[in-house]
Amino acid sequence: MIKELTIKNFRSIREATLQLGRLTVLNGANNSGKSSVLYALQVLKNVVTNPNRSVGELLNLEFLNLGGIEEIEFGKKKNIETQISIGIYAEKVEDNYANATRFSWYYDLMAGAGLSISGIYPFEFGGIITVSFPYPLNKTEKIRVQKSLIEGFEWNGLNATEFYSSGEIETDLEVGELSEQIELPIFELSHLDVTPTQRGFTKPIFNQVPMNGTIYTEEEIATHLAIDKALQAKVAHYFEKITGKRFSVSMGPGGGFFYLQIREPDTPFTTELVNQGMGVNQILFLLAKILYDKNHLICIDEPEIHLHPVLIEQFVRVLVEIAQKENKQFLFSTHSEHWLMSLLAEVYERHLSADDLKVYFFQKEGMATTVESQKILENGQIEGGLKNFLEAQMSLANRFFPAETSSA
Repeated sequence: MIKELTIKNFRSIREATLQLGRLTVLNGANNSGKSSVLYALQVLKNVVTNPNRSVGELLNLEFLNLGGIEEIEFGKKKNIETQISIGIYAEKVEDNYANATRFSWYYDLMAGAGLSISGIYPFEFGGIITVSFPYPLNKTEKIRVQKSLIEGFEWNGLNATEFYSSGEIETDLEVGELSEQIELPIFELSHLDVTPTQRGFTKPIFNQVPMNGTIYTEEEIATHLAIDKALQAKVAHYFEKITGKRFSVSMGPGGGFFYLQIREPDTPFTTELVNQGMGVNQILFLLAKILYDKNHLICIDEPEIHLHPVLIEQFVRVLVEIAQKENKQFLFSTHSEHWLMSLLAEVYERHLSADDLKVYFFQKEGMATTVESQKILENGQIEGGLKNFLEAQMSLANRFFPAETSSA
């Protein structure tokens, strides 16, 4: 699980550290910097999943091209002393074992690019490797390990390539635990999914497309729903809990194409998903990405788009259930007071721990984004209140009931 995200000099964010919960909410006005958090995570994922690309290609998020280094540098000042960096703290906790590691990517015009790693527990270690992109992973640095029979290891930026012992032969168990700790942040980033604001499925009929381990386009998502029966069953189960409608995949003659179909309860009639309202369509699209077994941290930009408040509450209730039963982690960027209130209600009703919900308020001051953490109390209240939404409500109320002015 990714427990912390650190961003420096990336777009409008000069410096910010966000503690991530099982569910994390970013709220604030348009253009306040919320989406930059999601983009930063996707950039870091690109670095670890395919570093053999240019920096410009690493900044291409598929759904959005961030341009080059000069475009993402805070203030766009082309300052050779400015270092852009994105880092995470990843932690894995099991019954009798836990490990934690920090990992980051940095870039500055003077020193170029590099990767850093720091072991927190059970092994303590730390090091940096300077690289250039495209990076074919052919360079290594020796990283020393503290207070261990394992003296150190060769690191190429993503994994250990060789281990050294200090007189006594290290056990296979120690090497295995250390390898897992080194690769933990890479593993978590590889299982990250960022979903931008989008409608969902737009076609009545789909053909199966080749699969490469990721599901991004609607054709890939539809294909995975058609071929993965376990995913299809989970999506159908949670979709019905949210909407009351039943979902199924219907294969065409010969199996060359298929339909995503919806049936109203207590009726024998089905219709193609594309003919449903945009909100219902979007929920099924998001569920397919959320429940895909390779996605652990799912980042969703404005999940409330097209949803009625009643549907928002039902969707949030199911997402809390999925987070716990399917071991998922969520990061939401939202403009919806009802979305946030629905999560707070889950805390109040003890379906969600206050510690598992993190909320951040984003504001823009000049060119810089400020990020304020808002503590969640056990009774579902939020310190500082819903200031982003209350200010908008007060502004609108003033239009109906303008303050009286007196003349001298």
